[in-house]
Amino acid sequence: MYQYRVTLEGGGSAAGRFRTTPAPGSAPGDFRVYIGSCAYTEAYTRGGNPYGANHHIFDTMAARMAADNLPHFMLWLGDNLYLRGPSPNLGVPAEYATPAHMEVRYKDVRSQLQLRRLFAATHHYAIWDDHDFGANDADKSFALKQDSLRLFRAYWPNPPMGAAEHPGTWCRFVHQDAEFFLLDSRFNRDPEKAPPDPAKAMFGPQQMAWLRKGLAESKATFKVVAGGSQLLSENKNGVHSGWHSYAAERDDFLAWLKANPVKGLLLLSGDRHNTQVFREGNLHEFSCSPLTSRVSPVDAGELANPRLVKECVVETQNFGSLEFSGRGASRQVTARAHDSDGKLLWTRVLA
Repeated sequence: MYQYRVTLEGGGSAAGRFRTTPAPGSAPGDFRVYIGSCAYTEAYTRGGNPYGANHHIFDTMAARMAADNLPHFMLWLGDNLYLRGPSPNLGVPAEYATPAHMEVRYKDVRSQLQLRRLFAATHHYAIWDDHDFGANDADKSFALKQDSLRLFRAYWPNPPMGAAEHPGTWCRFVHQDAEFFLLDSRFNRDPEKAPPDPAKAMFGPQQMAWLRKGLAESKATFKVVAGGSQLLSENKNGVHSGWHSYAAERDDFLAWLKANPVKGLLLLSGDRHNTQVFREGNLHEFSCSPLTSRVSPVDAGELANPRLVKECVVETQNFGSLEFSGRGASRQVTARAHDSDGKLLWTRVLA
């Protein structure tokens, strides 16, 4: 554990601490990953109800991290901030209309005291979804996607992201005996409402080839794949976003997975403004949302999904945790959901 203090020009200072990871080659130890998505942090009401609520969740998480006796980090699962739409009555353009407006939103969110405390409490990785990429349901047609990518890279110091010939936020990193594959579900995404087509893609062929190759080559005990949109959900009523709208790409990956089983695989996602867990055989997806955004109840179409683990549905602001623990053959990943006050909502072994 290291403690540090940064002295600022013109006076003032900021202090914090961090813990290094075990040396390469060390036996894997216990560690924890905090997860969450959909963080609306501005004062705003829609339909008479606040769109964001329970902002003290960030202090709850920071306090838990400070008291945690395990090494830890946080993985943000998209909609980590909200680029707001236009306000015609006020003559205010959409924040995703210009790079300058997008940057103001990033700076404003990062200046908020509760988030500053959370960011000082541990180290962070992130993927994005539509609201921190551009407009609602934004896809590859977004005119300012290169500017959005530049800002994401500036504010989220992930490992090297994308490739020169195929830009995006996708990347991978190893922590002890777990390898994390962070996917970009927006930069190369075809329109959600485009007609079904074998070529219609949420991730794109280059990213999917990179993922398959990485999973096949990985020597890690656990492989964790994170995407902004839900991966194993179904959408019988045609309302909700997810990989189900790109059936050919998803079916192709699941068929590859069946032919090439990947041990210790776990999927993560966010977006939906409620928390759900899906199970397909031995494969689980932990979809964790929202941190502060307004809750959307799970509807009848979602409840009919045979993959849904109904006892893990959460319909309040919440965050999740993944605890990697045990030794040898007894090593496992235990998932937990916590409300904004830190109350434990459920516990389940997912891998």
